[in-house]
Amino acid sequence: MNTYNSIEEDENTIEKSFLRIKYLNIMQKKMKVEYGYIYFLLTMIGFSCIESPNNSEILKHCDEVTLAQDDTIKRKLIRKTINEFVQNDLFVNNKGIIEISIYPDTLGGEKWYISAQIEDIYKRRNDITPTIEDFYGDIILYYYEDYTSHLKRKNRSENDKNRIRDCLGYAIGDRVYQKPTKKERWSRLKIGERELGGINRGITGWSATKTVLFNWKGEYTLLNRSYGCYE
Repeated sequence: MNTYNSIEEDENTIEKSFLRIKYLNIMQKKMKVEYGYIYFLLTMIGFSCIESPNNSEILKHCDEVTLAQDDTIKRKLIRKTINEFVQNDLFVNNKGIIEISIYPDTLGGEKWYISAQIEDIYKRRNDITPTIEDFYGDIILYYYEDYTSHLKRKNRSENDKNRIRDCLGYAIGDRVYQKPTKKERWSRLKIGERELGGINRGITGWSATKTVLFNWKGEYTLLNRSYGCYE
């Protein structure tokens, strides 16, 4: 009797083992399917984040720098300047970029001419610059105004300038307004057969500028600033 019970128990144990193995095989297949699906999703997400070859081809014509971020004094200056621009009603509707022209100083320092732009004026410059910085979400364009750098920008071929324009346009995106082609504006009112001419405003927004002088130690002095309005 004990032998019979022992055999029966062994058979039950073996049956349970087979069922357990079968269950584990099913779960393993299920996990492979699920992990495969998750891997597929992650792969798709990854591909969506990676720059496409076309974007890489465009962006290689920009020279990305971290000039303001790497220097504590300059970083504070740019942050303060952007805050002043915002407080003076610039950069509304998420429009606006910073342009900085850097002039060498005879005493070993440099003069920074900082301006706010809300239009795509950079595209129409003959000496367009490839030097750009993403300053915590704000875009800065740098123009080195020493003789060699200025001449190099100006003497680039039109093809190279257009590639830089495409790169800057891609990086800047919708941060600036696109300036339409200049057209004559006419009033609908008529005096006899003559239409009244309208006022043409070539530039919109505020002319915000700041000029600072850095000495050889890296310290700066504010020379002037302006937040005037012009047409």
